[in-house]
Amino acid sequence: MKKICISLLAIITIIPGLLLAQPGPGLGNLTYNSTELYKATWTYTEVNHLGSNIGTMQNGYLLTTFTPDSGKPPGGILVWDVSNPRKPLLVTRIYDSRTVTFREQHALPQHDKYVLFQDGFGFQVWDFSNPRNPVQTKRHVMAGYAHDDYSSNWQMFWQAPYIFIANGSRGFDVVDATNINNPVLVKHINTPRQIGPVYAVGNLLITTAHDFGKGFTIYDISNPRDPKLLNSFSNTENMYAGMLNGNKLVISARGNANNAIFGTYDVSDPVNIKKLGTLDIGNSGEQLYNSTQDNFIFQGCQNEVVKIDATNPTQLRIAGRGSIATGNVDHGQVSPFGNLIFVGNDHGSGSGFWVHQTAPDKKGPEVNMVVPKSNDVNRALTSRIGITLTDAILLETVNKNTFIVRPIGGAALSGKYSHQFSIVNFSPDQPLLPNTTYEIVIPAGGIKDFAGNTVGTTFTSYFSTGPNGNFPPGQAGKPWVFEDDKKIIINWNTISNSSKYVVKRSTAPNGPFQTIATVTQLTYADLNVSNDNVYYYTVTGENSFGQGTSSPIVRAMPSFYITSLNWTSATNAWGTVEKDQSNGEQATDDGNIITIGGVEYSRGLGIHANSTIIYNLDGKYDRFLSELGVDDEVGNSGSVIFTVSMDGKQLYTSGLMTGTSANKAIDVSVAGGKQLTLTVSQDADNALDHASWGGARLKAVTITGLEDAEADAGISVYPYPITNELTISSSKSISQVLLMDIQGNTLFQSNEEFSGNKSFSVKEYASSGVYLLKVKQQESIKTFKVIIQ
Repeated sequence: MKKICISLLAIITIIPGLLLAQPGPGLGNLTYNSTELYKATWTYTEVNHLGSNIGTMQNGYLLTTFTPDSGKPPGGILVWDVSNPRKPLLVTRIYDSRTVTFREQHALPQHDKYVLFQDGFGFQVWDFSNPRNPVQTKRHVMAGYAHDDYSSNWQMFWQAPYIFIANGSRGFDVVDATNINNPVLVKHINTPRQIGPVYAVGNLLITTAHDFGKGFTIYDISNPRDPKLLNSFSNTENMYAGMLNGNKLVISARGNANNAIFGTYDVSDPVNIKKLGTLDIGNSGEQLYNSTQDNFIFQGCQNEVVKIDATNPTQLRIAGRGSIATGNVDHGQVSPFGNLIFVGNDHGSGSGFWVHQTAPDKKGPEVNMVVPKSNDVNRALTSRIGITLTDAILLETVNKNTFIVRPIGGAALSGKYSHQFSIVNFSPDQPLLPNTTYEIVIPAGGIKDFAGNTVGTTFTSYFSTGPNGNFPPGQAGKPWVFEDDKKIIINWNTISNSSKYVVKRSTAPNGPFQTIATVTQLTYADLNVSNDNVYYYTVTGENSFGQGTSSPIVRAMPSFYITSLNWTSATNAWGTVEKDQSNGEQATDDGNIITIGGVEYSRGLGIHANSTIIYNLDGKYDRFLSELGVDDEVGNSGSVIFTVSMDGKQLYTSGLMTGTSANKAIDVSVAGGKQLTLTVSQDADNALDHASWGGARLKAVTITGLEDAEADAGISVYPYPITNELTISSSKSISQVLLMDIQGNTLFQSNEEFSGNKSFSVKEYASSGVYLLKVKQQESIKTFKVIIQ
């Protein structure tokens, strides 16, 4: 018995996590049908009409809370198994004396195994090592705090070990929670306006107005114990709340003459704020809270959730909208969970999951903001490092191997990680070294989002605590190309810390890549290419350190693209027909990159049904090729039919295509034809019928067989192209000449035998176009494809 006990103790010693609870099953990443889109797939209610607010994933489970509206007590904790989001299973419910002072939760800050909860009189720290049995670690009462809707602990941000608590008109407090069991108030900050939301990213703290207020305030928290005001910006709409992500602040408008307007602001330079754009979302009801995921903003309103496409932040667009339809509902709190939104309804009539995308979420999180910024110098030795990502992430996947901060050439620093609202912060355990360059690395395949997707592309950035940073080349962004006839032009943005740029090419998507140029400019024309062959390119920055991280791979194909020709006429339902961009519905050149089925095209036509485009080909071309589809910019919307006609005869029709249809590749013969007509017609309501002819191109007629004929039989045909007459030259006897159209009909025949040179007038037999010329030499017949002008 003694040996057994010793052995068991040894196992526990070797495997210290053996007796800890296993993580939960995670979020199911399901496919939903079109009838479920923008609707609830699951709802629940709580006792006494208590409502929920925000949700997050904690150790493999959905964590949320329930409380009354308006900051009142009491409240409780809910933990759900969401491996099947259509039918989540409640695994933990806490509603007792420990949560009796809970108030409405506007954040669920996470650090290590702990979660921070708002308390009407301060805050609480809970240990979620075992989400099925969480433990209250500390209830901390703050002097002067009391239950109030807007003026007491409206929101907290935990940048471990510091907690920033927004108190409405009273400003905010800074609490040092290095010792979780003994938090200490270190400073109170009076603010220029009443504040609610508060966000910390590295050395920056941003607070926004709320409850009909205007503006936001930015602080330098390089020394978190003594925040310094950087900017107080007042020129905004009245707002209820705001959200920070990707160097942008998104505000939810409320209390304006038109509550439908909301706005986005560029805060990348804290002392030079820029307004990016506004959008009328057509909802005069109250906008409350918003959230972000990938290129989308989700606006929670009183009566619905609105999904907004912010791919172009200056041209916001509604992608969809809907309700969880439970009656007397408040859709205020909206938290992305893969292809779902957790709607926290504090009216208590039902909270749950709302479908915003039918396909499973396969897009991994990417870094879209870093503080200290890339190449910052003179950073404080007390700096914290913060990033925002394009999606909320699983804190359990964040560690010194997936979020690396280290001196160049040194080991990763140890420190504390914390997460909320797609923001992850790292606080080093020890002060940074003076006059030292540090690198921040977020490796591909490391950090995971709620749906289990990992970071797809390694992110690297540098900063220095000294006055002069000696930085390696920065990470290259994705290049863009212009595909042309026998030419590919590759373009890219400046790569930080690079004195020159290395262009590499491959004929296979996964390499190997060979260097084809080293240049100092931001563009390169590759002329060593053949039409209709596919090439792949990367660009890499270089300096005295060597080469940096290569750009993402970009695909290109040289060809003769139809937009190199001028059309003879073009009509379009909304806006103009666009060359080499999608349709923007208004002015010329207001479109985006043509994108069909996730594939980008540098060349093509962007239209809105109904549309007709006519080209005069003059019989010079053999084939018309294109990829067709409803452009990705309208999501699942749109319903169109593509048609290709030549000289009034239909050559191709696509059948009905929608935003959910796979793109179609076409290759049709236009040989001998003069007038090419490209038509896109609407199917039903003509709404968002953005159709694109991706990579639309032509192949010119070539005289096939001519070289072989000259080699084998000494035959030549000229001139090329033919005008009024053609001449045949042969060293051997020719017994028959036939001129035929492409369909095989004989237009001219000569049975006169000859050798040497002989000319034939063809103008009276054939107009401009492509024809077949058959020449009989002894017992063999040689066929040529010729152009007559």
